[in-house]
Amino acid sequence: MEKGTPQQADGREPDRAGTIVLSRRLVSVNSASSVANRLLSVTVLVWLFQYLVNRLPTEEFAIYPVVMAVMVVAPLFFSLFTGGMARFLIDAYARSDFDAVRGVVSSVLPVLIGAVALFWMVGLTFALNVEKVLKIPVGSEVEARAMMALLVLTYGIRMLVSPFTLGFQIRQAYVELNILEIGRELLRISVLTLFFLLAGPAVVWVVVATAISELVLSAVAVWRSRRLVPELTFDRAFASFAVARRLTSFGIWTSLGQLGGIMYTNAATLILNLHGTPMDVTCFFLGATLYRQTEMLIITAIGPLLPVVTALNATGDRVRLATTVLRGGRYALWASMLIATPAIVFSDIFVRLYIGDEYGRAALVIILFMSIFPVNQATALLAMTALATGRVRAFYLPAFIAQAAGLSIMLALASWYGAGAIGMAAALALVTIASQLLYFWWLNLRLIGAGFSAFLASTLVPGLVPAVVGAGVWIGMRFLVTIESWVELFACGAAGAVAFGLAILVFGLEPAARSRLLARAAPATGWMRHDTTDRKTIPDAALR
Repeated sequence: MEKGTPQQADGREPDRAGTIVLSRRLVSVNSASSVANRLLSVTVLVWLFQYLVNRLPTEEFAIYPVVMAVMVVAPLFFSLFTGGMARFLIDAYARSDFDAVRGVVSSVLPVLIGAVALFWMVGLTFALNVEKVLKIPVGSEVEARAMMALLVLTYGIRMLVSPFTLGFQIRQAYVELNILEIGRELLRISVLTLFFLLAGPAVVWVVVATAISELVLSAVAVWRSRRLVPELTFDRAFASFAVARRLTSFGIWTSLGQLGGIMYTNAATLILNLHGTPMDVTCFFLGATLYRQTEMLIITAIGPLLPVVTALNATGDRVRLATTVLRGGRYALWASMLIATPAIVFSDIFVRLYIGDEYGRAALVIILFMSIFPVNQATALLAMTALATGRVRAFYLPAFIAQAAGLSIMLALASWYGAGAIGMAAALALVTIASQLLYFWWLNLRLIGAGFSAFLASTLVPGLVPAVVGAGVWIGMRFLVTIESWVELFACGAAGAVAFGLAILVFGLEPAARSRLLARAAPATGWMRHDTTDRKTIPDAALR
C-alpha cells in the first residue's frame, strides 16, 4: 500500500479510482474539518462586523464592503488561467500520469506571471484613483487607497503560487490544509486585535491583518503541498503551449461563472453605492454576507468530493457518480436549511439583537436571500460535476446569461424606481430560483444520467422534509416565547434543531445509512446491539 494512504477497518486497502483513494471515512473527516474551519472564519467575520458597525460611522464602515465588492473582479480575471488547474491535475493524478501533472504546472506558470504583472499594473493604478471612481467619504481617501493596494498586491502573490498549493486537493489532505487555515485565522485575529488596541478601530486594519495572514499561509502551504506532491514543480521541458491553451479555453467558461457570481451579489453593492444610501449598502451587505457565508460553508463541506467526482468520471464509473451527486444535493439541503429556516423565522429578532432596530430592513433582505436555498442547494454538486465531466460550457454560459438578466433587473430597479437593498435582494432571488427550476435542475440530471423521479426520491423529498418539521417547531417557539436576548434566541434555535435532526434520522436517511449510524452510536448509548448489520460492513453506494 502506498505510504500515507488510509486503511479500512478490516485492514484492506481502500477503494481507489486510479491513484485517488475513494473512502467514505476520508471524505467525512475532510468535510468535517473544512466545516469547522469555515465556522471559525464566519465567527470571526460576525464578531468583526458587529464590532465595527457599532464603533464606526455608517459612511466609514461602508468603505469596506464597497472595496471588497471591487476586488471580486480579481477571481474573475485569474479564473481565465486557473479555472481548470485543479480539475486537470486531479484527473492526471488519478490516471497516474505524473508527467501530465508537471506539464500543467510548467505550462500555466509563465501565463500566470504575465497575468499577475498586468493585474498589478491595472489594480494599483485603480487604487491610487479609487476616490475618483467610487463614492468615498471625504477624509477617508488615503485609507481606501491603502486597502485597495494591499488587496491587489496580496491577491497577485496568492495567484503566483497557486499551482504549487494544489497538493492538498490532489492527495485529499484537507485536514492539514484546514489546520493551516485555522492558524491563518488565529494569526489574523491576533494582528487585528493588536492594531485595534494600539491604533483604535478602523476598517483599514482588517485588510492589513488579512494581508499578513494570507502571505504567511501561502508560504507554508507551498512548502507542505510540494512535499505531498513533488511533481508540482516547474520544468521547462514539460511546458506546452497546447496545454496552456487548453487550460485557458477551459478557464473562459469558469470565468463566466465567476462573472455570474459577481453579478449575483457584489454588483448589487456597487449599484447601491452609486444609486442608494450607506444604510442600503449596510443592510444589503448583512443579508448578502449571511447568504454567502452559508453557501461557502456548503461549498467547503462538499469541496473534498472534487477529487472523488473527478476520479469517478475519469475511470468511467457513471453509476457511483450519479449516486454521489444526488446524495450530495440532499446533504447540502440539510446543511443549508438548518441555517436558512430559522434565519427566515427569526430574521427581525436577529437583526435587532445584532446591530439594532435602525437596520430593520436587513431582516427582509435576509428572508429573500434565504429563500434561495431550498432550490439551488438541490444541485449543490452541479458545478463540480460540470468541471469533472468537462461540460463547463453547458453550465457556465447559461449561468452567465441568467446573472446578466439579474444585473439588468437590478440596474433598472435602482436607476428608474430607486429600489434599495430590498429591491436588489428580490431581483437576485427571482433570477436564481427561476434559472434553477427552468434549466439547472435538468442539466444536473442530464450530466449524471438520472431521471426526475430519482432526483425527487433521493434529493428533494428527504432533503426538505426536515426543514418543514423544523420550521413547525421554530414558528411555534416564535409565537410562544418572547425573545429578548441571544441566549433565548439560541435556545429556541436549538429546540428546532433537535426536531430537524430527528426528522433527518426518521425521514432523510436511507435505511442502510440509518443502520450504520445507529450501529456506531450503540456502543456509546448502550441501547442497541452492534449486530444490526450482522457484523458486516454495509457498502456506501456512492464511494464503494
